[in-house]
Amino acid sequence: MADQVKIFPQQKKIKTRFLKIDGNCLEIENTCLQLSNISLFSKADIAPEPIPRIGVILLLAGLVLFALNTLIALLAIIIGGGFLFMWYQSCEERKEMKVLTIVTNSGNRFPIVFRDQVFLDQVVYAMTEIIRNPDYKQEINFNLGELSFSGSSSLINTLNDWK
Repeated sequence: MADQVKIFPQQKKIKTRFLKIDGNCLEIENTCLQLSNISLFSKADIAPEPIPRIGVILLLAGLVLFALNTLIALLAIIIGGGFLFMWYQSCEERKEMKVLTIVTNSGNRFPIVFRDQVFLDQVVYAMTEIIRNPDYKQEINFNLGELSFSGSSSLINTLNDWK
């Protein structure tokens, strides 16, 4: 999954491996944004998915069916429990993730999922510095998979020394 883009269906969030800034351009997968065209970017938690109704219904149906047929009741409880377990795992995974949302002047939104809060803080700092100070118009690559930086930007030393 390291090189894939993952889109969460309810949230429309993208999980990608690389971001790249080259001059005044921010490249995200197959999209290129002009840094001067970004009106804002913000970071936030990812909301948990709602509890799956089918899991709750099967679990309750299994409890009710115990009086009629134990085998069917156990099957319904196991399947319903499976749905609820997968939902719980998804919620635990989402607790560790943050999303960086980039909004352009035209109103387009580009949400990007991060697994590491410190690395997200570094990316936000670097983007802020690049937008604030045009002298940083050098290449910088953000490897979201390895949580590392590369390129020719003078910001890289600051980011690598970040504690």
